[in-house]
Amino acid sequence: MSTDTNTVKPSTSFTEDEQHVAGNAHNCFRAGQFDATLGILKKLQKSHSNDARLMHNRALTEFCKSGKTKVLDFKKSLVKIQKLLQQSNKEEEDIVLNTEKNNYISLYYNQALLFYNLHQYSETEVILGHLYENLDGSEETYLLKIGLLLIDTYLFTYNPEKAGNLISVLEKNFLTNEDATKRSGNNDEKAKSTPTLGMAEAESLKVHLRYLKTLCCLQTKSIKSSKREIKSLTNVYSNSGGGGQQTNIVQVASVFLKSNFECVRSNYHKAYKLLGASPPPVATNVANGALQEGISTMYYNNLAVLHFGMGKHNIGSFYMQKALQENDAAVSSATKQHHLNNSSGNSRHQQLSTAKPLCVLNLNRRFELAYNYGLQLLYSGNPAAAFDSLLLAVHAFHANPRLWLRLAECCIHKCTTCASEGKMKGGSHTKKSNSAFAMIGSGTNRKVVINTSLPPLGTKSNNLTTPLPTLEFASVCLNNALFLLKEAMNGISWDTVIDIKKNNGSKSDEDQAPELIIACLPGAPLSGNDIIHLYASVLANNAFVTLTLGNGLLALEYSQQLLSLPRLSGCNRYLGNMYAAEALVSLDRISEAIQHLSVEKISTVSLEIDNNGMKSPGSDDGSVKSGQNNKAHNHNHVSQKATEFVSPWHFPSNINCAHGYMILNLANAHCLRSEHEKAQRLLRQASSLVSARQAPPQALLLAVYLNLQGGGNGLVTALLMLRHNSLVVTPQQTSFAAKFPKLVNGNGARPPTGNNSSSFESGSSGGDTNSAAPVNQTRLKSSTPQPVAGGQTPERVVKAKNNEGKKRNRR
Repeated sequence: MSTDTNTVKPSTSFTEDEQHVAGNAHNCFRAGQFDATLGILKKLQKSHSNDARLMHNRALTEFCKSGKTKVLDFKKSLVKIQKLLQQSNKEEEDIVLNTEKNNYISLYYNQALLFYNLHQYSETEVILGHLYENLDGSEETYLLKIGLLLIDTYLFTYNPEKAGNLISVLEKNFLTNEDATKRSGNNDEKAKSTPTLGMAEAESLKVHLRYLKTLCCLQTKSIKSSKREIKSLTNVYSNSGGGGQQTNIVQVASVFLKSNFECVRSNYHKAYKLLGASPPPVATNVANGALQEGISTMYYNNLAVLHFGMGKHNIGSFYMQKALQENDAAVSSATKQHHLNNSSGNSRHQQLSTAKPLCVLNLNRRFELAYNYGLQLLYSGNPAAAFDSLLLAVHAFHANPRLWLRLAECCIHKCTTCASEGKMKGGSHTKKSNSAFAMIGSGTNRKVVINTSLPPLGTKSNNLTTPLPTLEFASVCLNNALFLLKEAMNGISWDTVIDIKKNNGSKSDEDQAPELIIACLPGAPLSGNDIIHLYASVLANNAFVTLTLGNGLLALEYSQQLLSLPRLSGCNRYLGNMYAAEALVSLDRISEAIQHLSVEKISTVSLEIDNNGMKSPGSDDGSVKSGQNNKAHNHNHVSQKATEFVSPWHFPSNINCAHGYMILNLANAHCLRSEHEKAQRLLRQASSLVSARQAPPQALLLAVYLNLQGGGNGLVTALLMLRHNSLVVTPQQTSFAAKFPKLVNGNGARPPTGNNSSSFESGSSGGDTNSAAPVNQTRLKSSTPQPVAGGQTPERVVKAKNNEGKKRNRR
């Protein structure tokens, strides 16, 4: 906190004796005698009860007396004083001069510093920006303090351009020679009188500004500039004196910068080697009265981020959990050390041992780590734990629309049982669910029972605001994200957003509109195409949730909004048409639904932006064609890893599979219109595009229904479809059924002898989990009959029956 508040010139209403008493209060405050300072300030307030400077001094003294633990009380006091100043300035607008306003710089600076330590960087940026713009040449002592704090705030809010400009101004004002100062004085009023710094202070400031400039280059992803700045900064660190803990911190900072540089270049393995070669020192050490940041926490967090980039989300979750443990240990240790240093045998300080001081609150990064940990768990296929972790991050980042989308994705992932149907490394599935039919009984008494309806997607909750991983709460999260995006856009059209991004720098400064940027702390902000991507994802998820909850009209509205977006990706275009068609079918508007199911509308299912229907550079399988940069390759690599745990028929893997799904839905629409022959033709067409493993169970039920409606041999064909789990029956299967009708129908067939391979096991290893065994018949891997080890072939079974009949006739 700034302690220069008592040195400001008091107003003219103070007498000479009161000024002398105020000077004594200042001396007591500097000496740490807070009780004596409070006594003097209370006496002065009796005659000046509404003086804002006295109120500020008293609030600051009480805050320091508590060991800087009563943060909320100090924050409320500053807000109250600020409102009082605003009212007085409105009433006395002609009387209050700029020189009188400068007397309250310490008040606003302390308020900004308080917000900064509480990680409220948006409020800090507003206050410091206003202070920096209104600083006069007479307030040079505040220029460096406000400038450095504002640079850090810009870096935390991902605004490297403004931070770089401010770094250049500070270099001109404090580190340049006299000639450079004269040249800069013509352009900047703040450079007219350059403050004098000592040699040691100037050298320390030079190194710190170079470090901040390196961070700016890394955020702008300027490879050449970052490499040059890191090299020069490393040379400065190696040539700088000092030893012990300071040298250790300098070495760790160099390693972190080099690793961050390789991470920006998507060289995650090299970044991991650089970071892993330097183990972290002990976290949180008290030196020179200030707490250092938990280096161990940053170390494990960076390791988790690198594994996230490499697609190793389970290992990343492990390191993120270690980072959370290190953060809690660092906060606990720092709190105990702070109270031990400030207690000096005072029982009151010992009672407040659980209260965290302001410096420890600045050290705590639990909410940022919880956000990263939730993303790691979501990508690793653990949506329930990811939901709890992201819900903790909402307390600090409730204005982040991307966070609300991630919470909704956790709910959808949990309710649609994607987590239990995730892929294993060998390609098999953990369990079989949503089957088209079930088996009842055992042995020769087994029966096939068709599932008329699939299992419900999730449990319904009456309380929509209860934070549980349900589809109802997912709808609330998506509506919050949609509201935040619309509020940030503030009526700006999508064409304007694209033109701003496309023509940035081509227009003149007068005609150019400000670029739309949506803050998404703790992550990077969104602008241009990124906003369209996020908006489309929110609409697509909202359409799915409302459709699952039975609100077809609202789902149709979200789908139409999704399809109306410009520069829509192929993935979102596919989802928009499918959701719109299903919503129209639920509303009994089948003719309109058929229009959305045209395969000509979809040319790709990748996540790359589709320009006016043209195919994106990314291929259908998620890979990137030659000529793409590392960033695009890394994006597709991460997206491909993200869909690794999705059930095979939840989303198409390529364009042929997507067309097959659309044709299947088109066949369903024609079946609802009693056009059975056309529906059967579409089913045969879809079977050539979709494999048996990728076909959803609803498609098999549709094929069985159409064959039963056709009459004739439809019953046999339907049984063969169930037996082979196929949408189309081959001629070999039909001829085999004609030769052995009893075997197919299951009447009088005996189970084969030998090992018990005739039992139906849905999750047996070595076979396809989507295939199904027929009634009273061994489960066969191929479509044609195969001999079973230790048993009899179907031909031998029939011959044995004929021989038994001949023996009976002879008797």
